[in-house]
Amino acid sequence: MADDLRTNLNFEDINHGLARFRDNVILKSREESRKIISTCIEKVILPVLTKIGEIEKRFHCSVPSSMNASYFEGLKVSAKNEFELMVNLDHLTAFKSFDDLGNRESKYACYGYLLCKHSYHNLSDVVVSPPPNCKHDKDDQVISALKVRKHFAELASQACSHIKCDEGLQVEAQFRDPYTVLKITMDDKAYYFELVPSLPFVNAWPPSAEDFGVRTNEWLTTDDVREIKQMGYSVIPMICPADPKNEALWRISFSKAEKYVMRYEDFGDPRGRRKQCSSFLKTIREANKEAMRPLVSYHLKTLVLNDCMKWPKDESWTHELLSQRFVGLLWHLDDALERRKLPHFFIKKCNLLAPYDMVDLQELATKVKDIFNDIVVNPLTSSQLNIKQGH
Repeated sequence: MADDLRTNLNFEDINHGLARFRDNVILKSREESRKIISTCIEKVILPVLTKIGEIEKRFHCSVPSSMNASYFEGLKVSAKNEFELMVNLDHLTAFKSFDDLGNRESKYACYGYLLCKHSYHNLSDVVVSPPPNCKHDKDDQVISALKVRKHFAELASQACSHIKCDEGLQVEAQFRDPYTVLKITMDDKAYYFELVPSLPFVNAWPPSAEDFGVRTNEWLTTDDVREIKQMGYSVIPMICPADPKNEALWRISFSKAEKYVMRYEDFGDPRGRRKQCSSFLKTIREANKEAMRPLVSYHLKTLVLNDCMKWPKDESWTHELLSQRFVGLLWHLDDALERRKLPHFFIKKCNLLAPYDMVDLQELATKVKDIFNDIVVNPLTSSQLNIKQGH
């Protein structure tokens, strides 16, 4: 995208178009999603998680002590009818450690091995021999990510067959490796909840993210960094693109920290407008889901987090400047795709676009340019800002 084009944009009209997009699509969809989440969590998800723990104590899932219609710990909205929920397996191990492989081998950035130091349960069916590149003590057991996610999926399926849903509600467990998906049908509409088993490391920080927090500013303060590192991280049994046949690899997740830095819900608040831009991007991606593969919502979230560091002052995110921040994000997305480079927010040595083919990303960059032009040429009639779905 040419720099001279950006200087000639009508940001006032873009602001009007974005405001209408927010009111007519984003906010309405958020309210609908909250109602769906509240009902599905209370009537289906919690009973399923409870039943999993009853069937097999090793896979007991911790249930947050508080839940309301607008917030549920570990929940992410992927689309209007698609959600992701991380659930902690807090009985699987008594003492554990994580071998951060990405700190030694860059292609494994964000991945490593989950080591069980001690467990009160027999883990013989979910462990593997330590791989050659794993650092471990003599008696450590290496827990297989593949075996855990498959066994969790089996338990979820059993749990669904045991619980009794209210009239008008139906639930079915599906295993779409690596995801366990609960398909919940309510009023003839289907909603999908991806259940992601995780193991937390509280008050711990992965070596590969040691540089995080070296640079702070008005948005990411030293107090924020301290709070985030105390939160720690989790590991989840996701497939590693660099070594998809290695069943022992687990992925590092900073889900809790990401929620913390983007914690402002009020779109009218300057800090809430950062989240508003994230919602804009994710909703547009959802409306163009097939055309924008392999881009996922996490890429867009990372793009926004990185831009928050570039624009740390709240006065850079006023209502009047919102269109400039949004256009800048589209600009940076195009650049990231063209160069196949999008650094992870917490682990800078991890390039989130490295696993993808350069030709595919450049084709996607062309689609992003089309979206950009559709919005900026006439934002008040833009098809992208008048879509019928969102979150």
